[in-house]
Amino acid sequence: MQPLSNGPRTIRPALTLPTRRAVDGVKAGRTALICLAALLPTPALAQAWTTIRATPPAPAAYQVAKNHDDIRAGRRSGQLSRVDAGDLRRDNARVGDLAVTYARNGTTDSEAAFVQAAAEATHSRIVARRTQAAK
Repeated sequence: MQPLSNGPRTIRPALTLPTRRAVDGVKAGRTALICLAALLPTPALAQAWTTIRATPPAPAAYQVAKNHDDIRAGRRSGQLSRVDAGDLRRDNARVGDLAVTYARNGTTDSEAAFVQAAAEATHSRIVARRTQAAK
């Protein structure tokens, strides 16, 4: 808004009102913010989701790597003999190869479940052999 000219003195308005374009921009911004807030999950929804869904199992690749680390730790601590460690490494490698084979053309749910179960079974065997040796 241009100041009013009244001869040599310039009078400036004390209050400048926003233009219609500025008001429309604020309304559009406010509307976008409300829409964004509606799309964000609320804590109640997040809490319900976590209580309904249990902790998902670790991916097979993670489990295979963890099994490898457990075998190495068992061998270093003396809980596994070299023969036992070799057997467990072969089983673990077989599970890893199976996961890679299935992943080539896309893993179905049943294949993923099978690989996950095989990785967990291998982990159970590692834990069992390590605890048997500790006795």
